[in-house]
Amino acid sequence: MRTILGAVVVALTTLTIAADSPKPYEVSGTGAFPLTDTVSSLWLNGPKQAGRPQPVIMVYYQGASGWHNTHWEVKSEFGKTPAWIRLTSPTAELSIEYGPGGVGSKVHGQSVNLSIANVFLVSPVGDTGVEPTIEPLGLVVFAVPEGANPAIQVLETNPAIKAKVLR
Repeated sequence: MRTILGAVVVALTTLTIAADSPKPYEVSGTGAFPLTDTVSSLWLNGPKQAGRPQPVIMVYYQGASGWHNTHWEVKSEFGKTPAWIRLTSPTAELSIEYGPGGVGSKVHGQSVNLSIANVFLVSPVGDTGVEPTIEPLGLVVFAVPEGANPAIQVLETNPAIKAKVLR
C-alpha cells in the first residue's frame, strides 16, 4: 500500500541539490514518507549540519485510510526564491514553499510564521469535501542523525507532536 508514496520518497531524495556551503535560507532538497495508513509527511531540507541536510519545514498530512496510496505527480523548484515542492494526486495536493529566512513561507497555500512553528499538521486531506486546516505543532530544532528518517525522528523526540499527528 505504501509503495507509491515510497517511490516518491526515492524520487524526492534524488532531487537534493549538492552544495558545499548553502546560505541559511537555501533549500537543498526534500523528502516524503508515509507513516501510517492515514498519515504521511513532506519536508524541505535546509543547510547541512554535521554533514547532513536538515529539515527546515516538516509537514504531516492526515486523511482517511489509504488516501496517500495513489499516483503522485511531483513538481519542485529549488535555487530560486521561494523554493517549493508540490505533490499532486487526483484527490489531494501537498505543498510547501520556503522564502529567504523563512519569510514568505507557506504550507498548503497558507502563510506560516516559522519563528513560531516549523512543524505542521494539515488535516483532513484527500477527497473529503472539507477544506483542510493547518495546525502549527511547534518549533523544533532539527538534529536528524545519519540514517534516521526525519519524519519519524521528529515524532520520536517530541511526544506532544506525536500525540497530535498519530491521534
